[in-house]
Amino acid sequence: MSLNTFLKKIWNQIEVLFGGLPTEIKTALQIGITITENIKNFVDSPIADIFTSIIPGNIDDVIKDRLRATLPIFLTELKLVESSLQISS
Repeated sequence: MSLNTFLKKIWNQIEVLFGGLPTEIKTALQIGITITENIKNFVDSPIADIFTSIIPGNIDDVIKDRLRATLPIFLTELKLVESSLQISS
């Protein structure tokens, strides 16, 4: 068995594994992407800056900064899973 054939068999098994996911999981993934995009859009908006400047203390600023740092990464990972499953919205 050649390496190419071996890799094709492994790839086919991965496609079978992910292609067999229940529709509920695929739907939840699409909803999760939409919700994450909306949260990211709000956190990146000037309104979030206004809210954090009005609220006393700095814990809200820390939360906002962490969300701004991690949401793009999380959203990219969700979209990568979506594209690997070939889900269309």
